[in-house]
Amino acid sequence: MGPKGPIWTSPDAPKGLAPEASRIVQATILAQPVAVARAALANTVTQLGTLRLNEVIGDYWLDETVGFRLRNHYPAAEEARFQAGAQRHDRLRAIGAPLQTPQIVLVGIGAMLTLGVLAWAWRRDRRLFALAALCVVGVLANAFATGALSGPHDRYGARIAWLLVLVPLLAIGQRRAIDRTAG
Repeated sequence: MGPKGPIWTSPDAPKGLAPEASRIVQATILAQPVAVARAALANTVTQLGTLRLNEVIGDYWLDETVGFRLRNHYPAAEEARFQAGAQRHDRLRAIGAPLQTPQIVLVGIGAMLTLGVLAWAWRRDRRLFALAALCVVGVLANAFATGALSGPHDRYGARIAWLLVLVPLLAIGQRRAIDRTAG
């Protein structure tokens, strides 16, 4: 599917197709609730591990999204900067390619550390526990909302994965601040 697909080329689309799409979705859920629930769960789990940079840094649909808004709401100089940018010319992938593996490793370590912070903070620091829990719930909710409802896609995970690195960094920073004031 792309900008030439039926959702974007039909008259009044995508809004014009929404009523029919809603009926199709409702009929599918009513006819196959177990299959839909299984697919939603599988897509949610798949989405949790789908976070490569790929499309997030590519030039996919940039003119239709960012370019359109720049032309309509910002001075011409901003559009010129956009047109000259590495992402617009699909050069950002080459710049980001060496960071793909370290990013995935860092997010994996961050996820494990976030779960560790969550367990550690349970009885020791309610504010840190609340932050860690909020980030974990946010990542899980994002995986469900995007994976189950739209289908797993790298861009959905890559945009929120940083939260799993943020929690351990904040915990370390807080610990250091406590140590400095105590010492």
